[in-house]
Amino acid sequence: MARWTVVSCELQGQSERSLSFKFAGLSKTGSSLRRQGWDGMAPTSQSKGTEMRIAGWVLSVLIGLFLAIASAVPKFMGIEAATSAMEAVGWPMKYLVLIGVIEVGCVILFLVPRTALLGAVLTTGLLGGSLAANLRVDNPLFSHTLFSIYLGVAVWVALWLREEKVRAVFPLLR
Repeated sequence: MARWTVVSCELQGQSERSLSFKFAGLSKTGSSLRRQGWDGMAPTSQSKGTEMRIAGWVLSVLIGLFLAIASAVPKFMGIEAATSAMEAVGWPMKYLVLIGVIEVGCVILFLVPRTALLGAVLTTGLLGGSLAANLRVDNPLFSHTLFSIYLGVAVWVALWLREEKVRAVFPLLR
């Protein structure tokens, strides 16, 4: 049976409402588990990483829902909003469902942790094609053409927040 032993415990209190505690060391007898310098009131880098992961997953799901519901489903159903957009950029209607399938495939790849990087890269390519099509027909810059940039940045921010390996490659925070 394992027993936990507090090696050194310091209780600090400035007032009745602000009371903090700090463990200098925590050990479990019978194992080599050690946890040094844990402060019960200050956020640790581990909890910060968890908060970033949660924020990244929330943003990822919102992006996935947007791409699936607001973009792919209208293409599958042949809704006027999707067909008029295809006509505006000069794409034939025969590609409507294919583009919807590509969007759904990119979303699935992006939401699966093992293939998230591939999904982000492919989604970026898809959004680049959308940007080029809107730019070619001189659609409004900030609302139509650059929307692909906004969404692409959101995809990469979401991936950066949820994947520690991506944060290691692009260390924006220390």
